[in-house]
Amino acid sequence: MMKIISVVFFMLLMSPISARENYTLKDLESLIRQENDEEFFDHIYDIRPSQRGETWQSLVKKGSDLTSARLLSLEKINPSDLSKLQKLQKISIIRDDDLFHARLIDILKKYFSDCSSKKSSRCHSEAYQFWIQTKQSPEMAGLIFDLIDKNKLTPKEQWGIISKFTTNSASEFLCQRPNVLESIWEKITLDLLLLKKDYLLYFDQNFHPQCQKIILMESSKRLLEPKSKSDREISYLVLKSLMKISETQKDFFYLAYLLDNPPRGDLFNYAWNNMIDLKKDAKRRENALSLFRNLSSFPDEIITSVDQKKSKTILVQMKENFPELLSLYGRLCLDYYLGKKQFPDGNPTANCSKLIESPYALDVLGDHVMLEIKNAKLLK
Repeated sequence: MMKIISVVFFMLLMSPISARENYTLKDLESLIRQENDEEFFDHIYDIRPSQRGETWQSLVKKGSDLTSARLLSLEKINPSDLSKLQKLQKISIIRDDDLFHARLIDILKKYFSDCSSKKSSRCHSEAYQFWIQTKQSPEMAGLIFDLIDKNKLTPKEQWGIISKFTTNSASEFLCQRPNVLESIWEKITLDLLLLKKDYLLYFDQNFHPQCQKIILMESSKRLLEPKSKSDREISYLVLKSLMKISETQKDFFYLAYLLDNPPRGDLFNYAWNNMIDLKKDAKRRENALSLFRNLSSFPDEIITSVDQKKSKTILVQMKENFPELLSLYGRLCLDYYLGKKQFPDGNPTANCSKLIESPYALDVLGDHVMLEIKNAKLLK
């Protein structure tokens, strides 16, 4: 028995202090003075909860300052360093500290500096894990969204990140990033098609005025050159909802809508009546025509509609009310096939050849254009 006691006593004498007793506040203060932040954080919870007052909290903040400054000074951040930061973020007074958060963003930038070139899957998983645990500031949201693979996130998860800056002044810089703007556009497309009303309230609740300006600019671009089939209508809804659509943009949209083989409904009726109104206003027709002149691709899906009666009706009525527009279409078609102009994006009148072969081509394009087509031997 005495031998056992002697062995235990000897082991206690030989073991380090840290293994025999808890550190005190004075011990922690000493470690801070020594700038030994690693040992410091190994023992911050040696202090009983009832003693974790202002002194303890102040020491913890100083410790986090030491750690963040030390890591920031390193040439390369290792995964083990990142693991330490993740543990520190679990301490609320550190997670909410502005200086630590600012340095954390710089440390993450350094750690993930190779992500854009290597396209590592590690970047996505580690960055998103950080997002879940960290203080979700606009600046952090902007950084994390650049690092993640948004295709691996649901729209709801994407918006959980983006929404941290779309509703504040940081949106002036972050909303214009291509990857961010694309996700914003995808969300707007889904939401507006489902919402059907209260569009202005929707934008005011979800987007800061600075972000709305960027969305408006994108809408003006996509109204003319849509990237997807729904873009033009969504652009129109955005511009109209925010009361920033011009008369010329509205006339353009209604005309393009009719030329894109639209379904029948209220919007079709508005577009139809608007086309008839244009007959009486040469100035409005000229303004609308100026937008069509600069298109890389002229809307003309109506030509290929399975309902050829509808196609003929729309095109003949457009010839009646806005002859200049279809003259422009015929001229672009001829210039492309005759090689009179260069079109970097290819044929701007994709379905012109089908119109030429249609039984109502003369009614739509007129005698002069059809004569040139015949002379150019474009007719089969």
